[in-house]
Amino acid sequence: QTMDYIHRLRMDLKGVTTDVLAKVPEDHTDQSYLGDMCRAVLVAGLYPNLAWIKRRGKGNTLQGLPVTTHPGSVNSKENECVMAFYDIQETTDRWLYDTTVVTMAPLLLFAPELDEIYRGHRVVFRISSWEVAVEPRVADD
Repeated sequence: QTMDYIHRLRMDLKGVTTDVLAKVPEDHTDQSYLGDMCRAVLVAGLYPNLAWIKRRGKGNTLQGLPVTTHPGSVNSKENECVMAFYDIQETTDRWLYDTTVVTMAPLLLFAPELDEIYRGHRVVFRISSWEVAVEPRVADD
């Protein structure tokens, strides 16, 4: 019964995805654009499940929790990036599962609380426990 449910769920997801992709305007069919859109949707949908990875898969979540990308992940050796994740499992470490490397732009767009804490030749925003610096022209957009 569980496998039947999973099969139906997959078919539903496939149908919805096919419908959405069939309605993409001609000028938006570039693969890199579609990839960026998928990553933006992941950021919006998984927020606040984001981790700032600093070195060799280790970093901190938006809430400041130290985490490590699971060694079985294709992203386990990523450096200096932001990752969206689905789950954290705590065993010998706090492991991030189901990760995708994303950019900071969707986070700046979709964050429910974005506090400007400094404005000079760079503008610094606080998003939960993170501080992000951007150029003033980017901040004003």
